[in-house]
Amino acid sequence: MGALFICTVSLYSGAALSQSPSPDDLGAGLFLVASPDIADPRFAETVILLVEHSVQGSHGLIVNRRTSTTATEFFPDFDAAASRQHLIHVGGPVALGHFAYLYRARELEPAGKAVLDDVYFHADIAFLKRLMATPAMPLRIFLGYAGWAPGQLQWELQHGDWKLAAADADDIFRDNIDGLWRELSRDRRGILAGR
Repeated sequence: MGALFICTVSLYSGAALSQSPSPDDLGAGLFLVASPDIADPRFAETVILLVEHSVQGSHGLIVNRRTSTTATEFFPDFDAAASRQHLIHVGGPVALGHFAYLYRARELEPAGKAVLDDVYFHADIAFLKRLMATPAMPLRIFLGYAGWAPGQLQWELQHGDWKLAAADADDIFRDNIDGLWRELSRDRRGILAGR
């Protein structure tokens, strides 16, 4: 279930609901909302932002699993005051020793990957240091990710493990993430149109 697509951090740099999306619906910028009946406890009540989907497989970040650990522990060379402002999130069970981050900005920086119109995915430590020094920068730092081998995510969708939801930047960066899974599970945004 959802953690078999093994790769390194180099891969990183590179809610409307639907019961049975076609493979054409999948792509970066969608939420995967865990079914209440999902069997794997690592994914219970999770919302995953899909950041990449291709014939090689898929990967995403759990956006609603924040820890109480600050970035200071992981980035001791960064400004301590800035680091304390950012809590670490668990992005998924794969590669927990590696980090990646999402940030919200109007313009894409070099090597960043656009996930939504103004949300970017990155894993460069020098750029992370710059972002953390920017006051009020919408930023989420993740350890690990969720991954799927080719065809695996489609199979899980067809078997009802996940529902698709249109991702929204305000939901990704909101302060109260604890209620996100419940809200999306209630189908508060209507039916996701095919893409």
